Amino acid sequence: MTAGNAQIRLDTWLSPRAQMPTQDDWAITADVAHIIISHIAEKRPRLIMELGSGYSTLVIGYALQRAGSGKLVSVEHNKKFHERSVQHVRDHGLEDVVEVWHCPLMPCLKVRPQQVWYDIPLQKLASTIDLLIVDGPQSGLGPQIRYPSVPALCEIFSPDVTILVDDASRPDEKKIVQRWLAENPEFTHEFIATEKGTSILRRRA
Repeated sequence: MTAGNAQIRLDTWLSPRAQMPTQDDWAITADVAHIIISHIAEKRPRLIMELGSGYSTLVIGYALQRAGSGKLVSVEHNKKFHERSVQHVRDHGLEDVVEVWHCPLMPCLKVRPQQVWYDIPLQKLASTIDLLIVDGPQSGLGPQIRYPSVPALCEIFSPDVTILVDDASRPDEKKIVQRWLAENPEFTHEFIATEKGTSILRRRA
């Protein structure tokens, strides 16, 4: 399927209640959106955590509403982007399934040597994480900036958690995924040749 056809299919499926935000270079592509939508429809995750908010936040919100269950917590460190995402969620009537949290970047105590990562109030989560979507922080903030995603959150992963990594064709993301696999041998890895590359990690059956 071409990128254009994938986007047309996505736009038709969404039938959004308000104007969708512009898909900038940081946004997920339509082929990744279809992977996420299919996963939600099949697995019915109770809690999804998304690192980095934006276009994808609305796609996931619509998918959860159609599934009839599940919640999304979208984490954003940039205050301006956070406020924009909160407004988009309101405009699209997704408040019942989506929360956007402002979580500034702070030194992550669970990573040695320490590097900055989201300061997420994990005690606020209502359940363990069934689907983690890693699409932030943006790469320009430092080398392997997304690495803490697994060590910082692994204690609250559900037994059958799925981890989806966007931009997985980039050298940094490849190194991060290999580090995670070396440190967590209970996970399998599938690479999908989407427009920007997608890595999917699952616990072994």
